[in-house]
Amino acid sequence: MKRFIPSFGAALLYAVSPASAADFEGEWQMADVPAASARLSIGPGSLSWSDGCNSFSKGYMRSGEAFTFMPTMGTQMICEPKPRDYVGEAVEKIHLLRRDGEDILIVDAGESVVGRFKPVK
Repeated sequence: MKRFIPSFGAALLYAVSPASAADFEGEWQMADVPAASARLSIGPGSLSWSDGCNSFSKGYMRSGEAFTFMPTMGTQMICEPKPRDYVGEAVEKIHLLRRDGEDILIVDAGESVVGRFKPVK
């Protein structure tokens, strides 16, 4: 069961599939993107990633099955050529986090999977 709970202010509150927050913690490699920069780190209260030039993070809080995602913060280095931020493109569309076997999925508001991540071993 998923829920969307509107909130006020800068943070957005979303539901998560039935899994504990710890089930998402760890280092994840974006599937089908071989670049080392396509990694996502999920720790207690924070998602973080890099596009190979800049570093980004997005905080979250958890209450029951609901996560509240904070705005993304990041550095603003100038790199030429500018690398593609595969992970950031998915994270900015986050509506749900789901588990699919060993993988985690980032799902957008339209229920489309916008990012599949495999555990880094």
